Amino acid sequence: MNSSLSRWARTTVAVLIALLLSSTTRAQQNRTQPLYDAIDQILVPFQTRTEEPVTLAIKATYKDRKGRDKTAEVTFRRVSPSAFALSVSHPKARFLLVRSDEHVFLHIPDKGLMLVGEGDAPTVPDQAFTLSNIVADLRTRSRSLSAWVDTLSMSKSVILAPIAMATGYAIIPGNETDAQAEYSIAKGDKKLASLVVDKTTRTLSKVEFKIGRTPCVATISLKWEAQLPPMPTVEKTLPVKRAELELALLKGAGRALEILAEDRFWRPPMDTVKIGEHGKYRVKNGQRIVYLEGGPYDIGFQHGKFLADETRKLIESTLYVVGMVYTMEKGSWFLNDIRAAAARLEPHIPKDFLEEMKGLAAGSGIDYDRVRLANCFPALFHCSGFAVRGKATVDGKLYHGRVLDYMTRIGLQYNAALFVVRKKGKIPFVNVGYAGFIGSVTGMNEKKVALGEMGGGGDGKWDGVPMATLMRMALEDAGTLDDAKRIFSENPRTCEYYYVFSDGKDRSAVGVKAVPERIEFVAPGETHPQLPTPIEDCVLLSSGKRYEALCRLVQESYGKIGPEQAMKFMGLPVAMGKSNLHDVLFCPETLELWVANAGRKKAAYQEPFHHYSLPELLSDEFYPIPKAAAKK
Repeated sequence: MNSSLSRWARTTVAVLIALLLSSTTRAQQNRTQPLYDAIDQILVPFQTRTEEPVTLAIKATYKDRKGRDKTAEVTFRRVSPSAFALSVSHPKARFLLVRSDEHVFLHIPDKGLMLVGEGDAPTVPDQAFTLSNIVADLRTRSRSLSAWVDTLSMSKSVILAPIAMATGYAIIPGNETDAQAEYSIAKGDKKLASLVVDKTTRTLSKVEFKIGRTPCVATISLKWEAQLPPMPTVEKTLPVKRAELELALLKGAGRALEILAEDRFWRPPMDTVKIGEHGKYRVKNGQRIVYLEGGPYDIGFQHGKFLADETRKLIESTLYVVGMVYTMEKGSWFLNDIRAAAARLEPHIPKDFLEEMKGLAAGSGIDYDRVRLANCFPALFHCSGFAVRGKATVDGKLYHGRVLDYMTRIGLQYNAALFVVRKKGKIPFVNVGYAGFIGSVTGMNEKKVALGEMGGGGDGKWDGVPMATLMRMALEDAGTLDDAKRIFSENPRTCEYYYVFSDGKDRSAVGVKAVPERIEFVAPGETHPQLPTPIEDCVLLSSGKRYEALCRLVQESYGKIGPEQAMKFMGLPVAMGKSNLHDVLFCPETLELWVANAGRKKAAYQEPFHHYSLPELLSDEFYPIPKAAAKK
């Protein structure tokens, strides 16, 4: 029995024991039984053990921040486990999703768009977007999510009472008549929700609760009949391969629910050590450190082997969760667009990087095409960076800061890792990155060269080397600041990006503006139309009010800046609040770095910084070369 199953078995036994030891009286159990029965009824539409048609409709009313009345409606119609429809009407989103044996379509009325699956349904059974596959897929995901899915098949009269008791929640019976029964959910002295059960239909008919401080009232209806709505007539139809659309819906929905579960229950990984043929994987203080050594395919394979599940999460987040949002907003099928971008990018990607992606696919067991597309994912970062030295710092040393603000909502922070890489024939380096992504947006090499990236515009200009690949090339090959400038100058570039490069050997630094047509370098203290507040011995890059705040903070601490003060520059208002994914401070001269990753409820700037030394990370004590790799 694997660990997750044994843990679930222990939990189930504990729940049953708690039930047996419960002091709840028989009378109180009888009073709460209608609630348990009603919750059972609501969950029936999502269970696969019955073929009975059913329609579940929920209507919620609430007030927005300006006190205006708002309404949201969700209706789920299940004709069979393989034929169902979901319609959502919300002030920020409206759509109709229908899946049957004959067709599948997604209608987005606000965009005047309808995605229609064309061709045959998925030939691989577990890739079809059916209820049984949705449940099976959810059971393979994070433990917190799979445990909740398992409870769908249990009688709530068995499981809810002891769970409520064990977690401190109380189910309190209230007024009761022949027609209805009222209940409250409370924790301590705080009332969290009120519920009303219709005793005639045995359904939960009304729920009152709060989202934050906003009161909400939801009415619920359940009918034991269902019909699929007809395909609407729209001006714009976007045909998509049916098999690809169903897979995207299946994996996108699964990953979206998994992210919601991680946002609620995620905990840092437990400290551990694993040894592989081409590296070592270590979790220390909840932080993943991945040591890789060998040829391109070798390090990719070991990366995938160590972080297979984390790689799967990143790929699903980028291709299917972000991809579906992109499709709804742009009115264009994301996977087609990213394939077109990849076709233009790939001729400019060095062959050893493609080999590394092939190794990553093989090691993780994920299709190479998905790995390749995820690694070509358009980088739309909105970040900040700085380098301060000389008169600006307390000790004259160069400190290079990098603030990454990007998509915490898709759960990238839960797959963060520090990669320490010794690629055959290349400069060893450390890359602050994410499982499944071989490129770099933040890193430093053994030659004391550090790099950080900031996104710009120019989306669609893909005839060049991807930004993250250029960054990785510089980490591997740049022994000096001039080398980094040459690599970025001589290779074709994409879109519009900004960078800060630094070199600890001579305490030099430069700001960079790079577009496909030209590249500009801005020295410390040098003026530029986009950087109107030059400060001596400083390179400060950001935009708008964040740039103004960064300049002000540096001026206030000028001459006194050390590591602790530099880390403070990476919080608000320079960082973009909740989207702050990671913050990194480099001291290239001493090859030190401090890394903070976003957590479950906190942005990176609110999390502690973890200190690392690249020489220490590369030493035999921390990075023993596996015997099999040493022989090769």
